Amino acid sequence: MKYICIQMVVSMMMILLLSSPVLGADEDAYENDNSYDQARKIIINLETPQLHSFHEPADQDWIKFYGFKAKTYAIKAVNTGTCDLYLELYDADNMSKSIKVQDNPLDPLADEILSTGNILQHDGIYYVKISEAGSFSENCSYELTAYIPEGASPGDISGVVTDAVTGNPIGDALIVTDQLRSDLSHPDNGKYQLENHPPDSFTLTARHGDYVIEKDNYLSCVFSDNLPDNGMKEINIGMIPLDLSGAVLVLQIISGAHPNHLVSWQQDINGDRQIGLAEAIYIMRNVAQLP
Repeated sequence: MKYICIQMVVSMMMILLLSSPVLGADEDAYENDNSYDQARKIIINLETPQLHSFHEPADQDWIKFYGFKAKTYAIKAVNTGTCDLYLELYDADNMSKSIKVQDNPLDPLADEILSTGNILQHDGIYYVKISEAGSFSENCSYELTAYIPEGASPGDISGVVTDAVTGNPIGDALIVTDQLRSDLSHPDNGKYQLENHPPDSFTLTARHGDYVIEKDNYLSCVFSDNLPDNGMKEINIGMIPLDLSGAVLVLQIISGAHPNHLVSWQQDINGDRQIGLAEAIYIMRNVAQLP
C-alpha cells in the first residue's frame, strides 16, 4: 500500500510538472511583446541597449516610438547570437503592411540598421517588428537601440552586375537607391558605383531592360542593407534572365542543383522570399508573351 501511495504521488507530480507552463531558457525581460498591441516602448538616444532574444520558433519582438515627420530615426539591432535579423517598420495609421524592411541578404549574421529616412508621413506612433529571416536559431540574442543619426559620413556602394546563367557582365543595368543615388553598370565590365551615398540603411533596386517601352530583360532585384562604419559597401548582383535559360536556372535552384550564391530571394516576384516555382512560371509566361 505504501508503495502504491508513493507511486501515485510521483505520478501526480509528473502530471503537474508537464502541465505547468515552461518558460524558454532564453526568454527576455520584454516578453510578452509578440504583437504590435504588446509592443514595448524604446527610448530614443538612450545609450543602454534593450537586450532581446528569440526563445522559440516564430517568436517576434515589437517596439514602438513616437516619431516626428521632420526627423530621421535609426533602429539598430546588434547580433550577439546566431540569428538572421529581419526588421519591419509600421505606421500606426495603417498596420496592414510595413512601410520599410531591413535585411542584409549577403551576411545573415550581420547587424541591422533600419533608417526611417524621409518616409515618415506625419508625427505619430510607429512600430518596429523584429523577427528571424531564416530558420529558428536556439542561440538568437541581440541588442536594440534607437537614435537620431547625426554627423555620420557618407560612403560608397559599388559592385558588378552579371548574368546569373552565363556569368558575363551586364552593361546598362540601372542601379537606384531610396536615397536618390543611381548609376548604370559599365557596358564592358558590368561595374557600378554610387559615390557620396548617405549613411546608415538603404534599399537598392537593380533592373535591366528597354527603359523606353518598359520591357525588362531580367528579374529585378531589391536589396536592403546598411553602410558599415567605414562607409564602403560592395554588392555584386547576379541577375536571372527572362528567357528559357533563366527558367532552367530557376528549376535547377529549386532542385538544389545550382548553388549560385549571387542568386537570392531578393529577385522573387510573389513575396515569399525565395526563388521557386512562382518565378519559373513568371519567366515562362514572359517567354510565351502571355499577360
